[in-house]
Amino acid sequence: MTGFSESKQMAEFAGAHGLPGFSPTQGHIASAVPYLPHAIAGLTSGTMQRVQFVAKASLFLGRMTGAGDGASLMIERNPALTH
Repeated sequence: MTGFSESKQMAEFAGAHGLPGFSPTQGHIASAVPYLPHAIAGLTSGTMQRVQFVAKASLFLGRMTGAGDGASLMIERNPALTH
């Protein structure tokens, strides 16, 4: 986060731009899980048509094994349920 030098500024940024939720791990799909209720609400209400969860590769695993990993998941609003 360019331009943030104090932890107070970091907390303000997280409060203004962060999402409520808890993720017990970092990276991969698990870090996107706290957004799932927001995505479901948007898909159900129709304010969203599709949502993609992108999991970046693990830098640690990549350096340790030389193997890249990553995954993504896309969920879409069911067009049959559109009124």
